[in-house]
Amino acid sequence: MTCNSLIVNLKTKQSTLLPTSHVSIQCKQSLTVFRGQSFFSSACLLTNNNQSFLFCLKDHYTRLMDCFKELFESAHLPFSLAEFEGYINKIIINNDIKKQAPLSCKMLCVAGQKCHDHTHQLTYSSGFGGHLDQLIFIVQPFTKKPSWVFKKGLNLCSLEYQRPFANVKLTNYLGGVIGQHQIDAINAWACMLHLNSKHKSFFMCLKTAINNYQELTLEQQKIVRIIINSMIFSNEETKEIADYKQLIVKIPQAIQTLFLAFTEENKKLINKHMKLNEQDLLHETLFTSTNNQSVQYLEGSTFSLLAINKKDEFVVVPLTDPHKNKINLDLPVILESISINYLIKHIKLNHLPYKIQQINYDTLDSFKAIFCVSSTRTFTNKGQFDLQPCRSIDGKIISQSPSVSVDILKKSIQNYISTTVNN
Repeated sequence: MTCNSLIVNLKTKQSTLLPTSHVSIQCKQSLTVFRGQSFFSSACLLTNNNQSFLFCLKDHYTRLMDCFKELFESAHLPFSLAEFEGYINKIIINNDIKKQAPLSCKMLCVAGQKCHDHTHQLTYSSGFGGHLDQLIFIVQPFTKKPSWVFKKGLNLCSLEYQRPFANVKLTNYLGGVIGQHQIDAINAWACMLHLNSKHKSFFMCLKTAINNYQELTLEQQKIVRIIINSMIFSNEETKEIADYKQLIVKIPQAIQTLFLAFTEENKKLINKHMKLNEQDLLHETLFTSTNNQSVQYLEGSTFSLLAINKKDEFVVVPLTDPHKNKINLDLPVILESISINYLIKHIKLNHLPYKIQQINYDTLDSFKAIFCVSSTRTFTNKGQFDLQPCRSIDGKIISQSPSVSVDILKKSIQNYISTTVNN
């Protein structure tokens, strides 16, 4: 079934409906395409017996307003809350949400061209400076989630990384790109180890691959990623390992031996092996910061963290160090999560205990469970609210113990979604 999206010209205020497959950004919108001056928010369109609605509508408007102030250093977002609500209503009317929900709705703010001098004289231009051109609402079905992500959980792989402009939801996700290269390399490495082992479980081979990878220097890690990506994930026919001789001599002998035994047939086996062991692979990147030799977990490439400790208290990661100056660029900063804020709202409504606290490697054993939270992760394929647990971080198994507080929170939010009349 076709989804319809909406493009709003912010100069004329005219809006155009069109099938989502026809939505595009033009190269003339150079500030977004070539300069990265763009931001968005990702929401969920839901339905119940009373109405169809955009989940946390006002919070998403506030996020767009805050992002605009940061990236354009201007106080006035070029569309009001009332106009924003009108655009959402138009989307709801022109999509069959009753049949298709839950639907994804990404709200993308697109900048236009750099500022021009309107005289006829030649003037210098830096290629920067301009205004928002369009607000695009991209409506599409959510990618179907396998049921095991809510039952068994996700395996996370850490990456020391600080997102630029972390308090803005940029369209720049290079940390996730880098992290995926790392995940692909370690997963393939684990498959090679498992294929050469007759007795070890796949997860044990994964832990070995993670440990071996982390013991390499940064240069050696990159070499391993390049070799594995070229040998296994390239669409082209695999080259002889000799073609990588200048690279492979820079990594430890034991790893050289593993790669030197690689053949085209191995490539097919590894790809098949990955499909068979999907639940035990690394799945997501988790950004970290090292502080006083302790690894501090910040946020995922596309999610935030929520934990429940052994006292049945919820734990939320601080946006930055609460005891330091927020504008200190040396401190780790994370994006303020709409989903986390909404969970806190229901935690408070139900008088459940919670605290804002850093989550470190040294404290992982103090939690009953850790969850990966975002607007795309907290709903099942049928639109029911749920939480995706973290199964492991860098091969370290994370507890998934029952929690009365978590059960109360899930029930509270599901009841609200099922009965709300005015979101």
